[in-house]
Amino acid sequence: MKTIDIIKGIHAGKMVGRELKKRNINKRQFALSIDVHPQTLGAIIKGMTYEC
Repeated sequence: MKTIDIIKGIHAGKMVGRELKKRNINKRQFALSIDVHPQTLGAIIKGMTYEC
């Protein structure tokens, strides 16, 4: 089974959240380091969407 088949259907935000937790990285500090508002990163991890 290919890696793409394993992760197919998993929300990208969930993968980011898992990776941050695995590496013990604070979500707020990470968001600020990549110049993203912390609430935006939180919404992405939760799987919420924004309409522009």
